[in-house]
Amino acid sequence: MLDEFSIEAQAISSSSAYLELLDRLLTALESRRDKALGCVPEYRASLAHQLRESADRFVDGKGLHRLEDAASKRSTAA
Repeated sequence: MLDEFSIEAQAISSSSAYLELLDRLLTALESRRDKALGCVPEYRASLAHQLRESADRFVDGKGLHRLEDAASKRSTAA
């Protein structure tokens, strides 16, 4: 007769290939997650730079002409 620990050991032994596959998949997914999270600061910095440049153009008045042009095109098209 098998005791509880023997049954557990046999179950782990018979499913070890499946558990190894799951472990490799989990490791790969964790790696992908870590790479994606590592890109977040770079993306935020790039977005902040683009927003600053856009804001500077509008403050300098260069972007204001584009808004006026777009508004006049809409009014003539209507």
